[in-house]
Amino acid sequence: MSNVEENTYSIELKKLALEEKRDQRESRFFTRHAGAIISAFVSVIAILASAYQNIQSSIQRTEDRILEFEQKKQELETSKLELRRNVAELFIQNDKTIFMSDQQTKNRFIKIFIATLPNDFINVILPELSSTLVTSAEDYSTIIGAVQNTNLPEDKRSAIKTAVEQSIKQASPQNDIVKPTVYVHYKNIVDASSVDKIIDALRQDGYKVPGKQLVQKSTNGDIRYYKPQDKEQAKMLRDIVQPVLDQLGSRLKIEDNSLLDLSKSFPNLPSGILELWLPSIASS
Repeated sequence: MSNVEENTYSIELKKLALEEKRDQRESRFFTRHAGAIISAFVSVIAILASAYQNIQSSIQRTEDRILEFEQKKQELETSKLELRRNVAELFIQNDKTIFMSDQQTKNRFIKIFIATLPNDFINVILPELSSTLVTSAEDYSTIIGAVQNTNLPEDKRSAIKTAVEQSIKQASPQNDIVKPTVYVHYKNIVDASSVDKIIDALRQDGYKVPGKQLVQKSTNGDIRYYKPQDKEQAKMLRDIVQPVLDQLGSRLKIEDNSLLDLSKSFPNLPSGILELWLPSIASS
């Protein structure tokens, strides 16, 4: 064996001896610290298991909340359906009280109606009911004021007000010109047939007259308008009503000072609304 080979062999033996010593040291280290190593490993496993349980518990709570939300949503939809049924029953059972009551009761009903019903109800029902609910400028003012006080967006409030306005106006069949809507109030129940003749004359001339309303408030006979520019329309209405009163044998005269501008009292009313207030025709 040459010197080189002997040196190489010697070096390999030394390496082998060093590796044996290292293995012995590592074996002794693990032996001495085996308990600690195993404990640490077990702790890590426990931490991971706890974290997994927390994640599972969080997922379960989330699922429970989703289920609870869906149940609440279903209960809300059921409540809305029940409310719709109750509203329908309200109108069916109390139609005369609602639509033919005195002014104060009707105004109270309108405010409650708008304040309690859901927005989708207001959007659909209110314009359709307006032509029946509104029998005076005060009714109209109450509805518009109540709509304005809702939490609906401005565009929705404007759309409802426009729909309500359109529902109580109509174009003249003769020339498609929109004539004022006239609300007729009378004091004496025995004048009902005479008031009907006045209403017929107005309708024949193209006015929309929703009907007549028996009132308790006193009047000497006047025509009320709610925008200054409607004064001429009030005069034109007077020129139609006065000849009918004359034909009925009434001594009532609606003079210029009986044309009343109520624009300051009802600022939210649109133009094109007039009211005719009649005292007792039979005794005038």
